[in-house]
Amino acid sequence: MAHCDHVSWLELVEGNGGPFVSYGWRFAQVIQEMHAPEKQFPQLIFFIGRRQKNTALHQLCKSKYRPSDKRDAINLRADRNSVRSSHPRIFADWDPGRRGILPAFNSPKVCHRKEDIPVNWPTTSWQPHDLILARLAFLFCDVICIFADDIGGLEATISLLMTWANIGSSSSLPPHIRPRVLIVTGNTSNTEKILNDNDLFFNIRRGENASLFFSSFMDVKISNLPSNELSPDARYLRLDTELLFELHDARRIRETSGVMFSATHLNALFEDALQHTARDMLIPYNFIHASRKGNLLDGSIVSHLLMFTRQGIRAHVPYEAVASYIASAILMDAYPPSMHGARVISIDGGGIRGIVPLEILTMMQDVLGSELPVLNLTDFITGTSSGGIIALNMGKCQHSVKVSKEAFCQLAKQFFSQHQKNTNRFGRLFGTLFSDGMYDATNLEEVLVGHFGTMRMLSTPSTKVLGWKAAAISSTIDSGSPVLFTNYNSETPPGKKQGYSYVQTDMRDGPYVWQALLPSVNIAGKSYQDGGVRPQNNNPLLLGLSEIRRLWPTTPIPDVVVSLGTCSALMEHSPTVSRFRNVLMDGMLLRGYRSINSSYDGEESWKQVKNLFPAEVRSEQNFLRLNVPFPPGSRPSIDDAGAMDTLSQWVRRRVNMIDIEQTIIVLLLSSFFFELESQPEFHSGLFHCFGSIRCRASARAVIRLLSSLHTSRMDFYKDGVNLGLSLSEKDICDDCRRYCRPVRFFVRHLDEKISLSVQHRGSQRLLSQFPKTVQSFIDQQGLDCSFGLANHGIPLQIQCDTCEMKIKGEEITLCNCILSTGVPSTYGFVRPHHLH
Repeated sequence: MAHCDHVSWLELVEGNGGPFVSYGWRFAQVIQEMHAPEKQFPQLIFFIGRRQKNTALHQLCKSKYRPSDKRDAINLRADRNSVRSSHPRIFADWDPGRRGILPAFNSPKVCHRKEDIPVNWPTTSWQPHDLILARLAFLFCDVICIFADDIGGLEATISLLMTWANIGSSSSLPPHIRPRVLIVTGNTSNTEKILNDNDLFFNIRRGENASLFFSSFMDVKISNLPSNELSPDARYLRLDTELLFELHDARRIRETSGVMFSATHLNALFEDALQHTARDMLIPYNFIHASRKGNLLDGSIVSHLLMFTRQGIRAHVPYEAVASYIASAILMDAYPPSMHGARVISIDGGGIRGIVPLEILTMMQDVLGSELPVLNLTDFITGTSSGGIIALNMGKCQHSVKVSKEAFCQLAKQFFSQHQKNTNRFGRLFGTLFSDGMYDATNLEEVLVGHFGTMRMLSTPSTKVLGWKAAAISSTIDSGSPVLFTNYNSETPPGKKQGYSYVQTDMRDGPYVWQALLPSVNIAGKSYQDGGVRPQNNNPLLLGLSEIRRLWPTTPIPDVVVSLGTCSALMEHSPTVSRFRNVLMDGMLLRGYRSINSSYDGEESWKQVKNLFPAEVRSEQNFLRLNVPFPPGSRPSIDDAGAMDTLSQWVRRRVNMIDIEQTIIVLLLSSFFFELESQPEFHSGLFHCFGSIRCRASARAVIRLLSSLHTSRMDFYKDGVNLGLSLSEKDICDDCRRYCRPVRFFVRHLDEKISLSVQHRGSQRLLSQFPKTVQSFIDQQGLDCSFGLANHGIPLQIQCDTCEMKIKGEEITLCNCILSTGVPSTYGFVRPHHLH
């Protein structure tokens, strides 16, 4: 590991449209020197001057002091004498006579991270250095110590202070949390001291300047240095004492106001304020809002509080008790202690043709075997009409594919055998126009109630396992807008812009399951109808993807989408131009009839939805459509129960087993996901990332099935480079039975998009959520959320000591290798020369 002696905190370098701020993560380096940064509360002293400033800094900042190699930079150092105390001192320093803009092409540093940040400079006569100090650096200072003799005397010092006061502070904290100013002058007589004080009071504390000055600074005082004939220790003893007094007073006020930040929080706030200042430095910086990043308040908090208060009033709970409970909840939320995408199955509607997706699912289950149900490779399942019956049977009732298929066939035959169909398609069309749908809703209700019984959408499943989210598509009768029957609650209503809503009832467990599947139903004073009435919703994929974005906001793009059709006319043949016009065959009535029929074909909706996504998302690897054309001859109608056996056999003949296996492989590999174990560390010009590959399904069954489908060794790759790690059952823990494979690799920068994949059948199959940046993993896992997470740091899975020891062992091996050689071991790594 390269040793770093650089102390530069902030620099201005050449850039397009104005200087860039160059930041070398110096604040974070200083914080790392502290032994318990989450429990230490540092205070920052800013020295401004030249020679006298350097002498004082050398005397008061007890560190391995050496002058900075960048004289135009703002520097930052830790006081070694206080670094282990509860209130460590941090010293910043700058020479106001050095305001140069450094060249953009400096030699890159390999000992520390560095970033040049473009700044949206306001149109003003103020110099960039003054803007950065007033709007950024001073927000985190407790004391500003200006050595007047270094910058031209007291008059020049006052002019500099008024420049910063005119620029103004961007802090949202109260005015008494502003930094204190200590002006240090050389050895002067008592008379000169009195005159200096008078000049200071006259120029700063007079009416027109006082309000301006004290909106940016808490106080201003003058300190006189003794004669330089004294030893350095003796000469700066008084200044050290005065600084300690000012720091103590500043600390007392901060603690009283509740803004005494820990070292961890101070660093996080500074890095956020730096980005804020670069975007728009004229907008005030809100410390409260910054502390909520990664733990944002939900938009429904006001409605929740109102509901809670009303319930308390209704139950005659004392006001003090309600207020105390709310205050406690807010406190817990405000101070919390401190990955993969969804897999979707979408099923089209189509009456008895629902046997088509069920037969496809059966073929998939045949490949998976009995140990790995299709449902275990799914997170969200949605359907319309008959697809809704399948979705609720599997997702809500948690039935297997076999049981769901048997139940569907029984329901269809039981209902449609009672229904007298017209043998003529025109008869069926006119019958539909003069009745409530193509079949008797009363008979259907009896059949569905007999199957689902009194089960409600939000009731606890008989298995006591809550894991699969299911949604059946319906719509309102008055406007036809989509409505979802779901087996889960939503934090907030989707809102008018979403274009759909949820069924709301007064019942705690929601509506009955069978109500979601009726052609028309009245619930809580609102009327709903079969979602397939709107042709665009007969394929429910678009609504399902909208739900994915709401349910998994951090991973809005699903890992895998499997869309199952119910036969399609669009797959039969390409359209041809008719040689003649036949009014009977091509007249308006038949054209309209064919148009209505084709509008319900889910294949067209599939193409439209798929094209909404970028090419890398809608690749054949993870966006899959399984469907068949109609069988030859007359097409089976949606109420022809006798055609189900024929359709099942037709699906078996037409669906390519290669497509089934391809879908299975994608679902299996999407079970593997990557987690960072800690924030990446910067060494030798690269970020060293350490994490582990996990599996969210039964790892042994998944690996064995993948091995049976591909007998060769399956290796993990990063961006096409073999990591030297294979997919093996050996990485399944003997204690917890879960998969854990430690992985290590390099990236040039955290926003570099990477891909982790498995080599399978000669091609690389991406793991869950890849390609992705390392920074997105940091954000998603909250590794840099210094102010805590909404889950209060509660682990999302039971921790296994054996797995943790395995991961820590790999990490220690890595650290020892870097410390001893400066170069990481090659095992599990992508070497630097591969990173291009």
